[in-house]
Amino acid sequence: MRPPLRNPGRGSSSGFQQNHTENVSSNATAPGTCKADVEASYPRDLSYVAGACCTLFVLLGVPGNLLTLVSLGRSRRLRGPTTAFVLSLCCADLLFCAINLPLTATRYFRRCWMFGDDMCVVFGFFFYGNVATSIFSMTGISVSRAVLVDSRLRHDRLFSGRRTLVAVVSCWLLGFGLLVPVLLGWWGRFGLHKPTFSCTVLSKDGRSPKRFLFALAFLIPCMGIIASYGRIYYKIQRSSRRLASYSGMTRMRSPSSHHREEEMRVTRLMAIIFALFLLCFLPLLVANLLETQLTTPWVHVTASILSWMSCCINPVVRRENALFVDASRSGPNSFVAAVVDMSGLTVSAASVRTRSIGVAEQQRE
Repeated sequence: MRPPLRNPGRGSSSGFQQNHTENVSSNATAPGTCKADVEASYPRDLSYVAGACCTLFVLLGVPGNLLTLVSLGRSRRLRGPTTAFVLSLCCADLLFCAINLPLTATRYFRRCWMFGDDMCVVFGFFFYGNVATSIFSMTGISVSRAVLVDSRLRHDRLFSGRRTLVAVVSCWLLGFGLLVPVLLGWWGRFGLHKPTFSCTVLSKDGRSPKRFLFALAFLIPCMGIIASYGRIYYKIQRSSRRLASYSGMTRMRSPSSHHREEEMRVTRLMAIIFALFLLCFLPLLVANLLETQLTTPWVHVTASILSWMSCCINPVVRRENALFVDASRSGPNSFVAAVVDMSGLTVSAASVRTRSIGVAEQQRE
């Protein structure tokens, strides 16, 4: 889940930790006491770099997500199913930046866990619950966009107000619900892993849910996001090639100028978001898939740092959402309005004005 629940980072890499015995303190650690663990596997300098990155992402992520929440909450123009998932993503990442990352920075700087065993369990539960919720929310954003590009009628049916609310709530219930068996000690348990001074999921009675949680809460959503953006890209490219011969678009400018410009802006924005997603999570995915081969500490810490960075990209996601919705203000001359029409929909010019799904002109605020 941003991943298999081990915590050098927002999803921490499993292999490096598995190459060490799950060294868990048998004695309860009193809150406020901290003794640097001589068995720590991460070099001191690497720990400080990770702590500094945590601090930086807190300073960027907290105001960035707050501004996004305020902006989306006040804008009636941007309200819609996708916006609900963006708000969910912002809430999850705001909690992650404001609560989880500061505690993570502390343990990297101090090279130990100083908040007691009970807090370690609570921290692990909320840490990975936030991670899973963010991934599920990102999946909801990409899937809703892909369905919208494919069919407005299907999108309106699947993402009605009530169903969207149920989907958003499900992101949170599923994200945290997957961890309840671990929290209760039914399947693995949360505890302190001394070599990485992290509160993570540990095996219990020789059983660990890490691989299952990794597949269900990270790998499957990743595949959904990749498939959704791939579908959007394919649809826009196919429709743009047919625009020149589309008889109903006589009011549009030459495809070689205006339409091409819009197409490139939509494609460029999608490419940026897709690249950011891969940058944040592909290293973590590789580190977990090759857990027995990759044993170098800096590889796993770097993968974790990149996964933390995902909580700071919401302004880019919000920009995508704003530009998709802003197309409704550009009228039937919009490039993506033609994409909707060419999907087989029969809509009036007024309907296209409110249902366009692409970018027409740079929004002026």
